[in-house]
Amino acid sequence: MRWLVVVVALAVSVVVAFANPRGRRGGGGGAMFPMATADFKKLADGRFVMFKLRLEDKMKEAKVADAKREAARKQAATLQADVQKKIDQVGADKTITRPEAMEVRELDVKGRLAIWKSVGITPPPPPQRRGGGDGD
Repeated sequence: MRWLVVVVALAVSVVVAFANPRGRRGGGGGAMFPMATADFKKLADGRFVMFKLRLEDKMKEAKVADAKREAARKQAATLQADVQKKIDQVGADKTITRPEAMEVRELDVKGRLAIWKSVGITPPPPPQRRGGGDGD
């Protein structure tokens, strides 16, 4: 009887492993598209909060002059407004698709790199993604 329980447990685990080979819920990891515009805005706002915190920390470490700090803060506020405007533009139909999200991301990344460059600090490396052995 025990061996039957073991065999059934192994069979179930094999079926589950093949049903979700990446070992993650949803199978794709990250954001699922299409996504509601409001949800995408929340994600973008969260990413921007983290960017501002990293920027402040790095400027403090590098002892950037107050004038440059203030200019970087203004650039960040302008970039955030531009990103929000782009999200509103591409999400006019209340959903964001993956290609639309990539448009927003491209604008965001270019703006962030410009801010890092204007302050004279090398941007920190992008965060490492977890999981997924297929090159994501």
